[in-house]
Amino acid sequence: MSKKKIILIILVVIAVILAGLTAKFSPSYFNFFGSKESSAIVIQGESFVFEVSITPDPPKEKGNTLIIKVKDSKGIPVEKADIEIAYETAAMTGMPSIKKSAKVKEASKGIYETNLDLPNKEMWTLNITVSTPQGTGWGRFSLSVGQKGLTKVAEKTGKGQAAIKEETNANEVVIEPQRRQIIGVRTGLVTKGPMSLVIRAFGNISYNETELNDVTLRIRGWVTNLKVNYLGEYVKKGQVLFTLYSPELYAAQKEYVQILKRESKKSTEAFDRTNSILKAAKERLKLWGVSDEQIDEITNRQEAIEKMPFLSPADGYVIEKNVVEGDLIEAGLKIFRIAPIEKVWLKAEIYQSDLLQIKRGDKAEISLPYIPGKTYTAHAAYIYPYLQGNARTGQVLFQLDNPVQDLLPDMYANIEININVGERLQVPESAVIYIGNGHVVFLDLGEGRLNPKKVKVGLRSNGYFEVLSGLKQGDQVVISGNFLIAAESRLLSAMKYWGVEDESDQGK
Repeated sequence: MSKKKIILIILVVIAVILAGLTAKFSPSYFNFFGSKESSAIVIQGESFVFEVSITPDPPKEKGNTLIIKVKDSKGIPVEKADIEIAYETAAMTGMPSIKKSAKVKEASKGIYETNLDLPNKEMWTLNITVSTPQGTGWGRFSLSVGQKGLTKVAEKTGKGQAAIKEETNANEVVIEPQRRQIIGVRTGLVTKGPMSLVIRAFGNISYNETELNDVTLRIRGWVTNLKVNYLGEYVKKGQVLFTLYSPELYAAQKEYVQILKRESKKSTEAFDRTNSILKAAKERLKLWGVSDEQIDEITNRQEAIEKMPFLSPADGYVIEKNVVEGDLIEAGLKIFRIAPIEKVWLKAEIYQSDLLQIKRGDKAEISLPYIPGKTYTAHAAYIYPYLQGNARTGQVLFQLDNPVQDLLPDMYANIEININVGERLQVPESAVIYIGNGHVVFLDLGEGRLNPKKVKVGLRSNGYFEVLSGLKQGDQVVISGNFLIAAESRLLSAMKYWGVEDESDQGK
């Protein structure tokens, strides 16, 4: 037989052998005519290990083969392992997520395979759970059509299935590192520290009600020689406001003068016995509004004053005037109201939601838009124990010194109250999403995993929310890009599907 025939026979035999092997074994080992297998990713446990790879590499939309090799701690292939495979794409705006599962077959000893179809070119998340007598393992991977290889996102191994279930929480959203960078995902910490509350309000300046002085008459008479003729006039203490002719007052003065003259003629012993009558006459003049100085003048002159002057009781501005020259004034009528403005009040209108945070003595910065560049400091002096009707606001009183009298009653003012509320657990405001029936944050679990968590928030200050429940100190939360994450994950419509646990009642 010629040498050429022998070579031809050998080539035919080799072809037959290769065809038989190809039919018997996995195509991943004899993939001579297709794309080669990807690099294997290893999930290493204490008592067993499994490797994951895919062919072709990069994967296509159809015809991919996922290969899983399972070995024990000594490197011996593990047969009859229970393997579950699920893969999905994240929901996109206007497009729901795609979820698929795959059945695994054992191609040879310790080698398992399944077909993997990827019907679109989005990023896919692949979850593989392996259960063996030696233990359990779980891995999460990402892959995409046209992109080489698999990327390991998370892993966990253990002795029981409970650990795996913890990691495969249906609440979680997986955002690959590349996509996190594209949508600008940033994270921040839940911290505990001092928190200050800033309450902004408005109010108006008013008179100091404790220093108002009313001028009233205690006896009937006619006003003569009115000295104060217009509202807003400034008067000083002891200044004559008007004179009054009152027959009763005039008669009482004459009676006092007569008693004084009669008693002065008596001996000292007799004067002492009747001195009480003189005291009673003098006291009656005082009760009718005659001052000690005026009584001394009557005593020295021993003559009644027909038109008695009435004096201002304090320095201040006349803010009420109820008399004109010649009026007949009845006893008890208020003639003038005098108010000083060296000290004024500011009544701030505070919303009822903020009112309980304010205590007496809290410091406030006060500014007026028509006095630019100038601020005033005051402290809460009194909190009124009621609300203002339909406005549902309460009033807080501040006292202000006004030495140059640039603060005038009925001016509007802006108030900023700074309250130190002490140590509070707090989260950046940008991390919190309002969902209609509460608030949600995305908790960063690491390795691309994000878990939506319902939280209860309290005070809001300086870009932070107080955390009442749902988070603990040191938790990592998404502070930027969370609205895009929520949109892609269809947060608002999928809360029931996610099964987000309401943490707001914890600790009660």
